[in-house]
Amino acid sequence: TSHKFQGDDRDVMLISLCYGADMPRNGAWFLQSSRELINVAVSRARAVCQIFGNRDAALSCDIKHIAQLARHIGSEGQPSGNPRDLFESPWEERLYDALKVAGLEPIPQYRLSGRRLDFALIKGKIHLDIEVDGDSYHRDPDGFRKASDVWRDYVVKSTGWKVRRFWVYELKQDMEKCVELVQTDLVN
Repeated sequence: TSHKFQGDDRDVMLISLCYGADMPRNGAWFLQSSRELINVAVSRARAVCQIFGNRDAALSCDIKHIAQLARHIGSEGQPSGNPRDLFESPWEERLYDALKVAGLEPIPQYRLSGRRLDFALIKGKIHLDIEVDGDSYHRDPDGFRKASDVWRDYVVKSTGWKVRRFWVYELKQDMEKCVELVQTDLVN
């Protein structure tokens, strides 16, 4: 239970809410009264948090925080709205424009396995995640790529996707070469 690991982090958290339409009343009462414990469980994952259960039952339940959690889980694919409103950095927008000029159709902030990809490119059977990484968010104090990014890439690759990461300095130095690497990824 969450009580046993409160205050402790884990690389991977596997959580089952055990919620269902036919669950005993005392089980539903526990979930109703344990919002903070669920938050503890979800927030203790360093890299991967997988939540299992009956999403349809959770979506229609009268426990507000369970229904809210279910709405955020499992929604995958292309976000709606103007792509220009989705960029998280100016370098994402510059790469988007360069990919469009090259005849590609990048999808910004594509949702996959509970994550948001900076860009998704889908060409036939090839699914490519493209990430734009800045030093302040993607390097640890020792100068290495953050472990959370390594875990994230592992999860994305396990779903059959390829991952291509660019440091901002690579985009600054040679945007054309970066676009060529993406084009190669879509062929091989």
